[in-house]
Amino acid sequence: MRNITVLSALLISGALASAGSTDLAPALKKAEGHLKAGQRGEAITLLRQLTTEHPGELEAHLRYQEVMAGAGRLSDLRDHYGDLLKEAPQDPVRRMLALRLDEGRKTTRQLLRLTRDHPEFAPGFVAYANALRREGRLKKARKASMRAIELDANSAWAHDADGWILDRQGDLPGAARRYRRAIELRPCFLPPRFRLAHLQVRGPKPDAKAALKLLAEAQSIAPKDPRTFVHRGILLGRLERDRDATQEYERALRLHPEDPMVLLLLGETYSDLSEWALATKAVEQAMRIDENLADAHAALGYIHFRQERYEDAIDCYREAARREPKEGRHQYYLGLLHERWGKVRPAVSHYRRAVLKDPENAAYRLALGAALEQHGRASEAVRAYRDAVRKLPDDVDLWIRLGHAHAAQRKHKNAYKAWKEALRLAPAEPEVLLCLGIVCDTELRDRESAIDYYERYLKAGGKDARVREWLDALRK
Repeated sequence: MRNITVLSALLISGALASAGSTDLAPALKKAEGHLKAGQRGEAITLLRQLTTEHPGELEAHLRYQEVMAGAGRLSDLRDHYGDLLKEAPQDPVRRMLALRLDEGRKTTRQLLRLTRDHPEFAPGFVAYANALRREGRLKKARKASMRAIELDANSAWAHDADGWILDRQGDLPGAARRYRRAIELRPCFLPPRFRLAHLQVRGPKPDAKAALKLLAEAQSIAPKDPRTFVHRGILLGRLERDRDATQEYERALRLHPEDPMVLLLLGETYSDLSEWALATKAVEQAMRIDENLADAHAALGYIHFRQERYEDAIDCYREAARREPKEGRHQYYLGLLHERWGKVRPAVSHYRRAVLKDPENAAYRLALGAALEQHGRASEAVRAYRDAVRKLPDDVDLWIRLGHAHAAQRKHKNAYKAWKEALRLAPAEPEVLLCLGIVCDTELRDRESAIDYYERYLKAGGKDARVREWLDALRK
């Protein structure tokens, strides 16, 4: 139940356009030199000056936004770009730069309007694609990213955005190709390296060595950039190397000791090591830096959760929800806590609130459906999943869960239809191929289809040893 959402500010990606003017190249190189030397303040000052003096130069804006976000200064960014937009509200560059700092359906609609007003403006399509991806509307997001690539085939940001969408759709090889193309086009562009590194340990054949090599390359490009250490920490945490992860977070903090987001990650990792005093110290330090940081209360809740102090954890998440009443994630974690505490009824209630606050979040809808299933409310679970796939028709996991919910009610034809839709979205997803093979084999009595799905499952890297036995039986 780790609160990786606290990284949202750190991990904002450069997601647009083309290279800047050659006239700006020396100044941008100087800014990069400041960053490599660990002089983030000097780099921010120089980049802000460039964005003010050259408002039409995307490269300066993109780097400024990336560095400011890495410093956790999103509020300052929004103020700056809000002021720039007021000076020229119809300028497509300024509109896009201001809009990409916000989320939500209203922002997505405004980005759609931007692409219609300026149909040849590739960065607008990249920003629109990313907004759609955040909402889980992956099919439309892919169309937007592909349009951006058509308009500017040499845009590293367009390739990176398309890779992220493919990643979400389960097409890991396709995503990897896009990330590598983004890196090839712009070797100093770090976000696709970070994403490719995480992808390396999530595929059917995890390759931790390759992932760590990518992060080492990122570190050689920007040795004083704390994001590299943060991503190494996250990656090592996924590899269950929590002790090594804490060392990476500590290295990031030595570069920028006032970064509350890294302190929260450090606190959560110490929690996973059951080092409660160090965990609490890190979180309390983050609270001193920003006393209104809702995620700090959530992180303290996580520490209590790890010690099975559920009432204290719930109090912390309630405080986080009070400070961020529009956020669904605190309600989501309250649901998880109640569910872990064995209180399924209030868990369902909190999941419903999370869905109401953020209808586009697939994780909240998945949790609601699963809690309803656990509570024995199978028909309500099916309705919840159906509502979810209507809202988020491109989310593979929701279609998979809808299939399982139908199967639990022994409505196998409906389950088959749901899993077929999931397969359309993710043709190489082993879980979907296995589900289809089993339902064709045991319920629909479709021998040829069962053989086909089982064979594709094994080809996709499926590990269930029983499948070969089932195949042998079907082939006799």
